[in-house]
Amino acid sequence: MACRPPANHTYLAIGQDLFSISEYVQSQYNFSLHNRPNSNAIADDTLLPLGGGLSVKDFVPAAYMVYTDIQSLDGLWEPTDYGSGVE
Repeated sequence: MACRPPANHTYLAIGQDLFSISEYVQSQYNFSLHNRPNSNAIADDTLLPLGGGLSVKDFVPAAYMVYTDIQSLDGLWEPTDYGSGVE
């Protein structure tokens, strides 16, 4: 069976380095603290209070993509920097 999102939804995959992924997730969470979610996204069509009901975990993407060195597997178990940022 294929990995598919529910009907009328999409999965988000982001990458390339750990810092960028972390910054993206944190920025989405911070945005949510100051804006109400679309009422269509809430099952009972009620608006949550600003910043209410959501945690930073709600903004983690479905998938990540990061680089590693196949020969040494650097970056899989501990941070490494190839010059473009911590992977």
